[in-house]
Parts: sequence; structure tokens; C-alpha cells
Amino acid sequence: MKSAPAIAFDYAPSRWLTRAMVAAAMLALAAIALCGLAVWIKLVLICATLAYAVWALRAFRRAAFDHVTWHATGHWRVRDIAGAEHIAEFVHASVRGRLHCRCSPTTAMPRRIGSCVCGLLQHKFPTSHKKAGLV
Repeated sequence: MKSAPAIAFDYAPSRWLTRAMVAAAMLALAAIALCGLAVWIKLVLICATLAYAVWALRAFRRAAFDHVTWHATGHWRVRDIAGAEHIAEFVHASVRGRLHCRCSPTTAMPRRIGSCVCGLLQHKFPTSHKKAGLV
């Protein structure tokens, strides 16, 4: 959009996707509980499933940024959850339907981000952010 001086949007993890992830984890736990394996194997699998589900949900819910801005001059800026702004670069986008996009797993974005924006932007964090665990 060449007529707009800047376009900005706020990022928040999807509550519906969070609910779907919890439902999938519950179905996995039910499948393990109802299968014919030995009890000790079921307990190990249930613990592993719960640990992975909690890890995945925490990673999805804790985004590294909360605001993205595109300027008409062609550059992107992202604001992290601490309020600091960083320059970002458009790397890749893929549209697969009306509201579906696919993330590129090869970007340098933090792995905590669970949105299609993660495939679109690549942070240019200074070294201090890598030490702080933001990248």
C-alpha cells in the first residue's frame, strides 16, 4: 500500500489455537490411557506427553514481540515485549488460501513465536539480546 505512510498491527497468540492445542493434548492422553500397554509404559508416555504439551503451550503463548510496523520507505520495525524496537527484514511469505500462511522454519526468529509472522520477519538483534535470551 504505497499511499499509507506506515501500517502497524499488534500481535497476540491465538486463544482458539491454544484451545485446539489443549484439546489435542487431552486426546493424546486419553489415547494413551485407553491403549493396551503396560501401566508403567502408560505412565512414562503420559509424563512425556504432558511435558511436551506444557513446553509447546508455553513457547506458543510467550511471543518475543508484540507490535509490528511497516513503513512506506520499505523497512519493518518490531517491538519486543520489553518495549525496545528493532529493525526487521522481510524474508519470506507464502499464502495457501484465504487466511492461511506458513512459517519458514529457517528464519532467525526466536522459536517461541507461534504465528505466521515468524516466517515473514527476521530480527536484527544486537548481541546483547542474544545473551538476554530474547533470540
